Amino acid sequence: MSETNPTTTTDLDAAAARFAAYNAADAADTERFAALKAAYIHPSAKIAADGGDPGDEQLLAQRNVRLAISHALNAVDANVPAGREASLAKTKLEEALMWAGKGIFA
Repeated sequence: MSETNPTTTTDLDAAAARFAAYNAADAADTERFAALKAAYIHPSAKIAADGGDPGDEQLLAQRNVRLAISHALNAVDANVPAGREASLAKTKLEEALMWAGKGIFA
């Protein structure tokens, strides 16, 4: 029984063509992904992205406001019985943080 090579030159050429097409498609996908990644702005970065890079003063102001509101949230947790009023107080503090951030980065 003689062994024959089932792979012909035509098969190898076809495989090489498929491999080249795959590599070309992969390169195109990589370029599309890079473009999408560059265009995507993370939701938490939109304020800074819309107004440019935040400055050191803005970042410090945001940190100070976050710290103050965090202390107030802890005070509500420690001193106000759980219920609707406590929930509303926390919601209003979170809203204050949002508006302060919009003001800082405007």
